[in-house]
Amino acid sequence: MKTKHLCKSVYVIIIFLFAIVLKASSQDAHFSQYDASPIVLNPALTGMFKDGDFRVSSQYRNQWGAIASNLTTTTLSFDLPLQKRWGVGGYILNSDEARYFNVFNFLLSGAYEITTPDQDKHKLTVGLQFGIICKNTKDYKLVFDNQYYDGNFDPDLPNSENLEQNNLLMPEVNYGILYANIEKGKTINPYGGFSIFHITSPKESFYRLDDFRLPRKYVLHGGAFIKITDKIKLDPKFLLMRQTNATEINVGLRGYYQLPNSDITLIGGAFYRVKDAVIPVIGINYKNFIYKMSYDINTSSLKEYSRGRGGLEFSLVFFNGMRTSLAKNRPIY
Repeated sequence: MKTKHLCKSVYVIIIFLFAIVLKASSQDAHFSQYDASPIVLNPALTGMFKDGDFRVSSQYRNQWGAIASNLTTTTLSFDLPLQKRWGVGGYILNSDEARYFNVFNFLLSGAYEITTPDQDKHKLTVGLQFGIICKNTKDYKLVFDNQYYDGNFDPDLPNSENLEQNNLLMPEVNYGILYANIEKGKTINPYGGFSIFHITSPKESFYRLDDFRLPRKYVLHGGAFIKITDKIKLDPKFLLMRQTNATEINVGLRGYYQLPNSDITLIGGAFYRVKDAVIPVIGINYKNFIYKMSYDINTSSLKEYSRGRGGLEFSLVFFNGMRTSLAKNRPIY
């Protein structure tokens, strides 16, 4: 009986996933460690740090393995400060939807500091990204409603679907703005930003006559860096994303503790994605490397089938020339 319910759930998820794909009303892939690759979160964060010469960030996320074929998302980004007020970089992001559907993003990113770089109290930056999104699907692997007969799935039945194309290439334009209080010696340094993705809302349907378009995504994020002692810092933060009718709210707290007489800073915390998952996070900052691992404990209506298991995620960030630990100081984000 459990096997029957599980198989039924798998088919429901697959059908739902590809109904979304073909009608082009899907939402973007997301990360639980949404700030590990800052320029993926907000273009205005590109190269906006002083504690290092350049930054390389990578992330890997694997989710829903307990229900169906794994959904994996990976990203690799690079950025650096340039001539005091500028930041340049770029990133690639690949989302593999159970090996049936794939989305690949390639973006070039730039940012500019509006505030005077010589002052050390406030930082206001804007950013812009240009690039492409490539989507492709393997239609011979798809499952459709027409292949169900009398309540049973029959792969030999025709699906009555005729995709006119299996690959899409779309332009991508993103914009962001960010404010951060960077005054040294303060107990609390707040920060916050806003970004818009898919500004041009390009057509993304696999059917040429359909005019379905990639919906814009709006992202609001912020928090505060709080000094407890010289070796202990707290970072409460939030994320709010909206795309068509889908809303994601993520709130939580991350802490940093520098071990005495050491180059090691321990990282730990927990986040809650509303009506979806509890997300514990652990990590370590050793010299110019930052490594974090998180795990989504599913709390949504799917927990009956996922048995609480959600997504496993890793991130690794390298700062060339990083001179202080995260517990003492930190980049703008």
